[in-house]
Amino acid sequence: MCRAEHAQKVGQLVVADDETAKHANGVPAEVFSVLELHEVKAVNRGLEKLRGFNLQPGDLLPTPRIAGRDPTPRFFLEYEGSQQVLSHLRVLVADIRRLGERGIKITRFKGLGEMDGPELWDTTLDPARRTLIRVQLDDALKADEMFRTLMGEKVEPRREFIQKHALEVKEIDYHGA
Repeated sequence: MCRAEHAQKVGQLVVADDETAKHANGVPAEVFSVLELHEVKAVNRGLEKLRGFNLQPGDLLPTPRIAGRDPTPRFFLEYEGSQQVLSHLRVLVADIRRLGERGIKITRFKGLGEMDGPELWDTTLDPARRTLIRVQLDDALKADEMFRTLMGEKVEPRREFIQKHALEVKEIDYHGA
């Protein structure tokens, strides 16, 4: 089949903003919409950074076994005279964190009322007791302003907000200072 015959059978493809697009002869056209996935842009930026280090996307995945043989190690993490084989680069950050946390004991968690471990577990982390609530963000700018007011380093805007809205509070979770 030649290209002209193929074009007649397949028809024309029209890129439009809505589904009311028509060919010049008034016949409704096949329409497709372009959906922009912002996550893809972030992934592509990450892959570009990898290339800057002479790494490839496949370096993020384990090398497959061929004919039942273990693949030749590609990456190693060296630390204090020892060497650890990395199956792929995605494990690198976790392994470095694990090595860095050796001998460290976290006793309090800043930003959560300065809770110690058991209290944080009892009030926040225990799956049997915690409640997960879906939050929908309708106005990102307004939410960001509120977050900066309540959690930011500047004390005065937080104080003003609390003083302005103090009498509106119906329920408060207070454990003492």
